[in-house]
Amino acid sequence: MKKQADGTKTDSQSSLDFNLLLDRVEEAILEGKEREGCRKILGREGVWKKLGAEKQLKWARLAQMAGDIELALEILDHVNKHTPELENAWKEHIELLSILDRKKELVQVLARAKEYIGEEYHNYLKDALISQDSQLVMEREKVFSPFDNLKERQAAIGKFL
Repeated sequence: MKKQADGTKTDSQSSLDFNLLLDRVEEAILEGKEREGCRKILGREGVWKKLGAEKQLKWARLAQMAGDIELALEILDHVNKHTPELENAWKEHIELLSILDRKKELVQVLARAKEYIGEEYHNYLKDALISQDSQLVMEREKVFSPFDNLKERQAAIGKFL
């Protein structure tokens, strides 16, 4: 095992250790073993914040599988803020909030995600998830810019003229 001069492991060794940890936690969760122990491991913020964005996404999925939804949301929010170009993280965050029926948070994340998930997909999600709920429509009016609303109205008027 290679160690640096100060006795700490190299990045590749740490990466392997985290991969092994993630694999073992996933296996335990899937087998229904030590659920509480897995939740304790997954809850260690100092650990998951050291991981790269892709591994943080896996960590969030494992937290969700272990039943720690709040932790999964916290990690997804962290990834969205620190690696906003990671489209998958936005999609997973939006999907989880939608499943949980957390409408206000969903609208806020959807507004932040717009420039990272593509306008077409953003509009699809906005229409599919928000337009059917009058409370969300009101919330959406507060969050989305007035220019978006004007653009939508002009498009609608153009369809009927």
